[in-house]
Amino acid sequence: MTEEVAKDRDDDAVMEMEECGGAAEETIAGDRQSSSYKNSCCWEKLKDMTSAPATDPVTNKATEIKILSAKRPHMRAFHCSWVSFFVSFFVWFCVVPLLPYMKDSLGLSQNEIWLSNIFNLIPTERLIVGPLCDRFGPRKVFLAVLCLAAIPTACTGLVNTAGGLYALRFFIGMAGGSFVVCQFWSTIMFAPEVVGAANGFIGGWGNLGGGVTQLVIGTGLMPLFLRYMDANMAWRTISIIPAVLAIVTGIIVFFISDDYPSTSGAFKRSLVVRKSLSKSGTYEHKARVDEAFMTATKRSASWILLLHYMFSFGIELTMLGCIGQYFTDAFGIPNHQASAVASIFGWMNVFARGAGGWVSDLAYHKIGMKGRYIVHAICLAMEGVFVLVLGASDSFAGALTIMIFFSIAVQASEGTTFAIVPFVDKKFPGAVSGIVSSGGNLGGLLFTSLLLIGDSNTTYYQLVFYVMGACCLASVPLAFFVRVDDVADGET
Repeated sequence: MTEEVAKDRDDDAVMEMEECGGAAEETIAGDRQSSSYKNSCCWEKLKDMTSAPATDPVTNKATEIKILSAKRPHMRAFHCSWVSFFVSFFVWFCVVPLLPYMKDSLGLSQNEIWLSNIFNLIPTERLIVGPLCDRFGPRKVFLAVLCLAAIPTACTGLVNTAGGLYALRFFIGMAGGSFVVCQFWSTIMFAPEVVGAANGFIGGWGNLGGGVTQLVIGTGLMPLFLRYMDANMAWRTISIIPAVLAIVTGIIVFFISDDYPSTSGAFKRSLVVRKSLSKSGTYEHKARVDEAFMTATKRSASWILLLHYMFSFGIELTMLGCIGQYFTDAFGIPNHQASAVASIFGWMNVFARGAGGWVSDLAYHKIGMKGRYIVHAICLAMEGVFVLVLGASDSFAGALTIMIFFSIAVQASEGTTFAIVPFVDKKFPGAVSGIVSSGGNLGGLLFTSLLLIGDSNTTYYQLVFYVMGACCLASVPLAFFVRVDDVADGET
């Protein structure tokens, strides 16, 4: 009896082991299947993220932004646009980290250095580049701007006087016109529901070139060159590198990208214009430069947004040139630390400008153009308040914190400005972009000139900050007087 009971127990144990083994095998198989399913899902998500974006069936403009995609024509244009603008900004400000060496070598005064900054901001090229985009398309204009800016950049070593420095920086300043091209390009590639975010991220990432050139030229290449030559020869030679980079970038972008939402080779103003013209029975003609410019100037919104861009990007240009010196004078921060602190202002471009455009798009989805105006006004108001508080800050920690919030508000305001620009005149977006973007240079000229004519001390810097804040806040109500065409693309 005992043996039978023991045998039954052994049989039961064997059955339990077999059941456990089967369950274990099922669990392992299930885990493998689950892992395989997860890997499959991740692969599918990755494929989707790198695929071409969805498009509007009428205009063929992209209705979504897929950052990881480089598919033609939309996302290829997106990446070529911000990279080209990044290189342009790199070239535009490549002389800045060389100025201390040029000052010592050429015996220049601090006022002459400040005056060269003003020449670098004269915005004549932006008024011309916009209508040229309407006429010839973005690829050709980008190639022309980059190659033309490369010529004076390569000639930096020929400067021997203050007048030569002024002329050099004036002609290098034409690189700033690339901003008009990148905003024009994204406007004709992306649909109204995402064009604000597209313009914002392209502009913001491109703006990073101004900060990166400080690190690459000032911190990286210049010390390297100084190992093999004296300072005078180093600054005269080093600018050949960004000049070559600009030419190579322009050529590559020209051959690998497309002008508008089609892979056709020739540029025409836009698919929207072609469709509307064909519906009306009118033959298409390429825009004349004077026609595009004059049409854009008749739009009151062009001038209101120009003013707002003066008090956003114009302030950013000024702050990039003075905020480091302000922290040194006001709080006794050493120069190398002040430069690092000042670079934070520029690095907010990674997300802040795009975020402004993205929030503007969300508001547009909810309540149309009125939503864009409200978001724009809020960002301008926040910018004005923060710069006023910055001027009143009496501690380093407080000033640094406020500066970060101020930088985010400034760049968000730039994003909300160019989230409205594409709607001002859909036939000539390049001309409108040119007019509005020139406001940034004008603002930089205005506020930099205020710094030039006054004493470079803490009290005077604070006074200029108060002027900036007052200008921002005074311009806020104008956001509600902007009038644009809110008709969907492709409709009449």
